[in-house]
Amino acid sequence: MLIIQRTRCAGKGPASGPAAGCFSQLLARAMIAAAKADGQIDVQESQTILNQINALALPPEDKAFLFEEYGRPLDIQALAGAAVQSREQAAEVYTASLWMFDPPSMPERIYLDSLARALKLDAALQTQIQATVEASRAG
Repeated sequence: MLIIQRTRCAGKGPASGPAAGCFSQLLARAMIAAAKADGQIDVQESQTILNQINALALPPEDKAFLFEEYGRPLDIQALAGAAVQSREQAAEVYTASLWMFDPPSMPERIYLDSLARALKLDAALQTQIQATVEASRAG
């Protein structure tokens, strides 16, 4: 299971939001967006997301911000543009999304492909990330 870095977003409350610099919140947003990819968030996806959000060392208002993500429409461009400042961060956002699917359905595959394009991830890196996630699940 994906473990999001447990850090407090110093000074980054809901008013400034995750785009202002809290990468752990962005990863949780990526998981929520991925869960929405097929048009519904099932019980297993919801439980995974709730566990990750609750594991973050965040004040209640920051957790509330993440829970509000459930009600927001899916916006891949906004997710890809939010605080992704390096290729490594882009890869982590893609990885967080990929962890939500085992295996991805057709709508989820389309979402992952769209996210990879928005994050400007090349095919080789996508393949490497997918292989790493599959190996982690198997072992």
